[in-house]
Amino acid sequence: MQALFAPRSMRWRSMRNLRRSGRNHFVAGSISFRSQSEWPLKLTFESMPTYIAFLRAINVTGRFLKMSALAEAFQSLGHADARTHINSGNVIFSASKSTAKTLQNSLELQLEPLIGFRSEVFLRSVDEVKAISALADGMKGRVSDEGDINVCFLQAPLSAAQRAELDKLKTDVDDFELGEREVYWLCQTRQSSSKFSNAVLERKLKARSTLRRASMLSGLVAGL
Repeated sequence: MQALFAPRSMRWRSMRNLRRSGRNHFVAGSISFRSQSEWPLKLTFESMPTYIAFLRAINVTGRFLKMSALAEAFQSLGHADARTHINSGNVIFSASKSTAKTLQNSLELQLEPLIGFRSEVFLRSVDEVKAISALADGMKGRVSDEGDINVCFLQAPLSAAQRAELDKLKTDVDDFELGEREVYWLCQTRQSSSKFSNAVLERKLKARSTLRRASMLSGLVAGL
């Protein structure tokens, strides 16, 4: 919550543009005005929540996009503070309060004509990304020195049938842990030496996903 103070000269002019929501309480949009016995008048407003959008298949398989252009696309949709993290389609931005599912779907539809192709959006709040990153970092002791941990982001929790298909992919090289809408891939060797990939996961689950290294998520969280 942030606060501003209006000078006495603004008091009555401002009051004419307000609607009353209670005794000595006036509201204009998202700004709340409370009259006080002593001036200045205190104005309070709530900041918008911050989200991270992970876009699928950016700068791979011929779908190249400058991150400055991606940030500008978000800004043109009303997210003036949008910024990106590295070159794989990770956008940090603020948005008015709405359900994450509604925001995720609207971004997919609105971004397509702006960036020139359809890219699925996997939306998470700041708290969710911090928790995901912390969980992935806590698994590092379970992989070899040459191994790595990746997070596969999903748009919905896995069904029982999908979880069964995921279990079939486990080998001595590749192990998996489930989050709420994430699959944590624990690889004991270089990814190039593994038979598993995000494409394999999508085929088995019959669902879209996007993959991010745990180390990338740690860097993203550090900059929030």
